[in-house]
Amino acid sequence: MLIFNFVYSEKILITRVDAIGDLICTTPLIRTIRENYPKARISLLINKDNEDLVLTCPYVDEIVSIEFDESQYCNEPLETYINRILYKAKEICRQKSLENKFDLVISCCEILNGKNSLSEFFISRLCHAKIYIGCVRADGNYKRIIHEEFHEYFYKLSFQEYAEHEIVGQLNMLVDSGFVVTSFREELWISNRDKNNVDKYISQIEDFNKKLIVVVGVTGSTERQNWPKERYKKLFDLYNDDNSVIFIILGAGDAANCYKGLANNKNVIDGINKFSLNSIAIIISMADIYLGANTGLMHMANVYGLKQLVLQPVCKNDRYLSGSGETRWCGLGAESLSIIPPESIKDISVDKVYWQLNVLLNESRLQRQQ
Repeated sequence: MLIFNFVYSEKILITRVDAIGDLICTTPLIRTIRENYPKARISLLINKDNEDLVLTCPYVDEIVSIEFDESQYCNEPLETYINRILYKAKEICRQKSLENKFDLVISCCEILNGKNSLSEFFISRLCHAKIYIGCVRADGNYKRIIHEEFHEYFYKLSFQEYAEHEIVGQLNMLVDSGFVVTSFREELWISNRDKNNVDKYISQIEDFNKKLIVVVGVTGSTERQNWPKERYKKLFDLYNDDNSVIFIILGAGDAANCYKGLANNKNVIDGINKFSLNSIAIIISMADIYLGANTGLMHMANVYGLKQLVLQPVCKNDRYLSGSGETRWCGLGAESLSIIPPESIKDISVDKVYWQLNVLLNESRLQRQQ
């Protein structure tokens, strides 16, 4: 049984104000809420940088986008840090008219774990909704502390295992509250507004439709996730005489300095910081293989069924599980190979990536022939 059953007036807010991949992981939850509340007015609170991904989402009635990054206060003393974020959350609620507007708020970001998670918690609470659902990944003493400190704020506070995929965890949170879940599938909704620009760009590539397209996803936001530029360069050099493959490097502005000058081979194209998110989704939908960092682009690749070769950093709490495509962060159910080093991502050799990539390229060639 659903947690409440207003016939006409239900107003629901879903909050997800962190990164691109997190928002894509939340698309099954958004769809599930619409399926369970077909007459509800559903609002989605997101980071403005990710707005492009959901502008044409058929499951929501309103997009509420905000510009805020908690990390700007990370060097402040703890009390100052919390007070600044609380002040900003109150300001956002006032500016966006979020107070006393919703019957149900569903907070998708784990409490105190992840980008902008504290501000999402504050905003969700300051809405003063009738019912509030949230989730947390915790064990041992941390689970006890979270339960004692936050449980009174929630109608339902869902605890999940660390090794559980994020999509599974979110939908289990809904199941715990009486929702019926029909699918774990991630979604994207491409707008045709950028298609002409993309077509013009790829028209410069000779025999584009005859080549195998490898999208390379890079990030500059954290060194721990970056496979070194020199390794990528050596890998691309190995394909310099292979006219059947083309690499398109994609990433946000933070990757521009880290990977500047990487596209100096004839079959490597630099697309870093040159496309909107919608245009990137269009390009990825045309590709065969995703190679690179664990970024939001990896989840885009999963939506379109690309084979994936993900270069994973070592992470605590079993977030990356060796030998499985269905880890917490990889695309759920994706045809994915993950290379996980014993220590640092810099330990991943060019030879290992080259061998694994050739496996996926050969599979793609066979599929095209069929």
